[in-house]
Amino acid sequence: MKTRTIAIGSQKGGVGKTTTVVNLAAWLALLKQKVLIIDFDPQGSTTRCLGMQGKASQGGLKEVFETGALDLLRQADVSCFIYPTALDNLSLLPANIAQADTEIWLNQQAVEDPDVLKNVVDLALPDYQFILIDAPPSLSALPRMAYAAADSLLIPLQCGQMALNTMPRLIELIKTVQQTVNPYLQIEGILLTLFDPAVPYSQKLLEQARKHFKGLVFNELIPRDHRLSEATAAGRPVVLYDMHSPGSRAYRQLAEFLRYKYHPDSDTATA
Repeated sequence: MKTRTIAIGSQKGGVGKTTTVVNLAAWLALLKQKVLIIDFDPQGSTTRCLGMQGKASQGGLKEVFETGALDLLRQADVSCFIYPTALDNLSLLPANIAQADTEIWLNQQAVEDPDVLKNVVDLALPDYQFILIDAPPSLSALPRMAYAAADSLLIPLQCGQMALNTMPRLIELIKTVQQTVNPYLQIEGILLTLFDPAVPYSQKLLEQARKHFKGLVFNELIPRDHRLSEATAAGRPVVLYDMHSPGSRAYRQLAEFLRYKYHPDSDTATA
């Protein structure tokens, strides 16, 4: 079984990054894929969206890094901080790195040894078919560490001009990572979020994105759907809140595409 490690990242917050991590992972799990989420965003939004704050207080990424940053990580050092979620096949390594001193230390570590997170991913690889990394929305060293650990980067792009304007800087960061620490990093695709066909600008941005990023824009579009926001506020993936909402169906289509792309022979569930 070959694991696909996908970082989900953007240079702008509020574009549906965490929503994508949580709901894409949930649907992959329902499609009988073994999935691990690594919440690498100091804000810990993915951990909260899964209702796992209590587990994070028991231990998470901070303890993993403190244990293994200077020595080789042992399997037990990772597995004891990976927790099952409310969905079969879906596990979480939670973020508890919000403290300023921890984030400063991580940024320093990312400069000195950008493969620290990759070491964690490598230990987890045998147990999962997909590993999704929620990367922080910034230009700091932390997203570089996340991208260094990934096979590819999935980029949520909100249907708004402000989000589109951040893309050149993100593309430059990707090129830097490819040239320095991860020459194999690919762009998995650009995912349009908060898409509303009734709003003319949504269609205009879709056309612009497909023109400028030929072949990289997913056919699947994530619609503006209040059920996604409600599920996030409730601390649950949308499949446990309103499985058949438009947003949920869109994430299922994306999950089915990725499952078939990387594990075409694996069994899937019907939901």
